[in-house]
Amino acid sequence: TKDNDTTFQRKVREIFRALEFEKTHSKEDILTLYLNYVYFGAGCDGIQTAAQKYFGKDVSELTLADSASIIAITNNPSLYDPFYDVTFKNGKTPRDYNKQRQELILDVMASEGYITQAEADATKKEFLLFTDTPQYALLHKDDEEEEATQTSNVYSWFTDLVVEDAIRLICEAKGCDKDMASTLLYSAGYQIYTTLDMDIQKIVDKVYLDTSNFDYPSASGAQLDSAITIIDPYTGDIVAIAGGVGEKTVSRGLNLATSRRPCGSAIKPVSVYAPAIEYDVISPGSVIDDYPMMRNEKQNGDGKISYTAWPRNSNNKYRGYSTVAYSVQWSLNTVATRVLDMLGKETSFAFMENSLGFDLHDDDKDLAPLSMGGLTYGVTTVEMAAAYAAFANSGVYSTPRTITQILGNDGKEVIVDNTIVESRVAMKETTAYLINNMLRSVVSSGTGTSAGFDGMTIAGKTGTTSNNFDRYFVGYTPYYSAAVWVGYSQSNEKINSGTKNPAALVWKQIMEEIHKELENRSFPEAPTDIVKVKLCSDCGLLATANCENEARGNRTFEIEVQESAVPTEECTCHIPVRVCYNVAAAEVHLAGPYCPDETCFDQIWLAGREFMFIPPEEPIVYEDGTVDPGTIVLSTDADFHYTYRVTQPTCPYHTDPLDPTIPDEEEPPVPGDDDYEWGPDWWEYGEPLDPDTPILPPDEPDDELDDGQGENGDNTTPDEPDEPDEPSIPDEPTIP
Repeated sequence: TKDNDTTFQRKVREIFRALEFEKTHSKEDILTLYLNYVYFGAGCDGIQTAAQKYFGKDVSELTLADSASIIAITNNPSLYDPFYDVTFKNGKTPRDYNKQRQELILDVMASEGYITQAEADATKKEFLLFTDTPQYALLHKDDEEEEATQTSNVYSWFTDLVVEDAIRLICEAKGCDKDMASTLLYSAGYQIYTTLDMDIQKIVDKVYLDTSNFDYPSASGAQLDSAITIIDPYTGDIVAIAGGVGEKTVSRGLNLATSRRPCGSAIKPVSVYAPAIEYDVISPGSVIDDYPMMRNEKQNGDGKISYTAWPRNSNNKYRGYSTVAYSVQWSLNTVATRVLDMLGKETSFAFMENSLGFDLHDDDKDLAPLSMGGLTYGVTTVEMAAAYAAFANSGVYSTPRTITQILGNDGKEVIVDNTIVESRVAMKETTAYLINNMLRSVVSSGTGTSAGFDGMTIAGKTGTTSNNFDRYFVGYTPYYSAAVWVGYSQSNEKINSGTKNPAALVWKQIMEEIHKELENRSFPEAPTDIVKVKLCSDCGLLATANCENEARGNRTFEIEVQESAVPTEECTCHIPVRVCYNVAAAEVHLAGPYCPDETCFDQIWLAGREFMFIPPEEPIVYEDGTVDPGTIVLSTDADFHYTYRVTQPTCPYHTDPLDPTIPDEEEPPVPGDDDYEWGPDWWEYGEPLDPDTPILPPDEPDDELDDGQGENGDNTTPDEPDEPDEPSIPDEPTIP
């Protein structure tokens, strides 16, 4: 009642309360409530906890001797608690006093007629098999691990979460506050049915109890911490969880699985790409400019100007025109930010909250938080695992849960019925299908290869925050979705893991063991409104013959997209230009007014586009002190992005209208020559490409070291091979 005044008036109030209470409750009800509430010593609230603690039994299995021993404690737990390790001046222990009082209770029961004196005398002679005795250990040597769990005073990570969820559900069911719900939870003898999968939880516990799996101490020597949540995508059932590394020492303490932490680029699929595909802002085949969006100037004390580019990619490299599929595979920050700008911050924010169950802050409605994970309060592993689970479940989001039912102490009264899966359509099947395709490529040949293992279909996304303070991996299979966070929970320090992503490695270690005996399955097949189209790799529009015969070679690719987002226009970025070829210099230039017809022919060039900015002569100084000499915005194929007719110089060899210089070596073929077969390699006769040094894709990191958030990031270069062994998207040709 929380009426604890030490006054006469309180005692009077208690009398009247008791009289009123007995009008509506039987003696059996009153005793049941009492037994489920009263303290039995050794940290035990309620008779069931005491039965497990002292005798390792369910309360229904207690013998008469056990029951008399337990009920003896209530008179004075400090004196009669059989586990209280103290010896009094007379040489007796609480266990000795507990035995005396047990026998007194049995005698009173006999005198009151509840049992015979013969039964009382026989019961007194029974040996009390407490859980801390050698005899008990000998009888239960085959299940020591289970018994240790049952008798521990510290809740497991899963139990912590169950208690929180139970209190919330009881509040809703009873219409009461948290204090009352907590009292009912601990005192009403409720039976709680949960979603725990003990086999999976044991796998998680084995990994998280072994600190050697997280052997990446910080510069100050701090232990790397971590959390994981594993969810069934089709029910929302949380089957296992861990909220910290090492042995758990307190109940209901800091649970990192339900604490909010930054997730870096792991946010992109749920905040940017899924909603942008859902609303046909983009398709996986859309081509976006991989260049910084902003150039910030700063006046230095020495009078010079320094420049910062935002957003930055993980290795300070930019690739120019890139497909969305490629950008997801390699976690390009600039593309994600541009797509979010096209989608709209409000739309992204609403999609995360309303469709995927995130709890966000209003300040998160901005480019940096939504495109690179720099949210005000971060996210939980529960939120992330549940959101990614919707991709595996054809776009259906299931609310995560730990409890399916709460029954009364009789096992019949339904206090909470949570058996029905609470789900909603978060996105179209086409959206989920396309996201699955792209996130599979992340694991097969992108930034998340370290999470992959054989024999199972896997999709997922890495994440890294500013200065490498947090690492994330969220991945899923057709069976389970799991989110892993790693970092230093008590300090903001850089994770000293080199090129490794500890989150991805832990995810693999656990999920590979879980799936060891499971048959490989595929994600849902393509819906009917998924089509394969041939697009231009430089603009994303429908490919033309010009795209196939561009000077660099074939600039087309085929990819699956949603039918509603198929481009309606053909490529206009590849244009024919008249060029002049100088055999002696082996150079191709735009034809000038004095170039003779015999040295000129047509080539297909990229029309090009304006850079966001041209690097200045002054070095670019980043926020972390890193200095770049001014090449930050150059992509690997930068030369071709400069090939405009208006910006390229015309032929420097034919400048005299009266005496044009005619090359005296073999003349190159010209279009229309039936004796020469024109193919995609016909550009090798001239510049701007040297045939001996063709343009190659940029060096790519094997793991997403630092896709960053905001304006910071790490500049570490990975040591894995540059070229992926598999195509960018499963069953899809390599994109030029």
